[in-house]
Amino acid sequence: MLVVMENVDIGYSKPILHNINVTIDKNGLVLVVGANGSGKTSFLKTIAGLLKPLKGTVKVLGKKPYSPFFDRSIIGYVAQDPLHQLTEPRVIDEVLLQARSTSEAYYWLKRLGLSKLAYEKTLNLSIGEMKKVLIASALSRNPRILLVDEPSLGQDISSLRQVISVLREYSNNNLVVIATHDIRILSCLKPYMVIEVSGGEVKVRRVS
Repeated sequence: MLVVMENVDIGYSKPILHNINVTIDKNGLVLVVGANGSGKTSFLKTIAGLLKPLKGTVKVLGKKPYSPFFDRSIIGYVAQDPLHQLTEPRVIDEVLLQARSTSEAYYWLKRLGLSKLAYEKTLNLSIGEMKKVLIASALSRNPRILLVDEPSLGQDISSLRQVISVLREYSNNNLVVIATHDIRILSCLKPYMVIEVSGGEVKVRRVS
């Protein structure tokens, strides 16, 4: 199993999502949908090991992701707000921070239409471009599981199609979990599982 949640409560000082039971058992695209503030980000952070569950057990590839012994290289995480995650002065520096090789870094920059911005200062980019830089950075480490929070942020339709094409292709051999409330993504992706977050509850719907 890739991701297993058993009787999980997610939150900070108190639960915002209750009694979650989710099993993700194969590669492909999984969508986490819900309104702003419904808990989608907290759900992703729990899989990533950035937020420890208040109750229950979370396992990623058979191990607890919040354990200090967990191999963090198997998970790529792209935060909702890129300004909270960018750390390096130039685009290429940001991608090389996680890349397995220089060629890998340039490959994903090209795939996401960022080649001409490789030596641009990250803070000079638009929010949409920053988001794509973080996606390129996460992909360049070749994670087994990729978690992307609101990939459509700041993207026009052309740029969004480019991002979706890359994520769809990557999901052929890996698990890609996307959190979104954007109807444009819902209409152009064909996930095999949709996880609906609403009113403190999580419901799983298998599409295929």
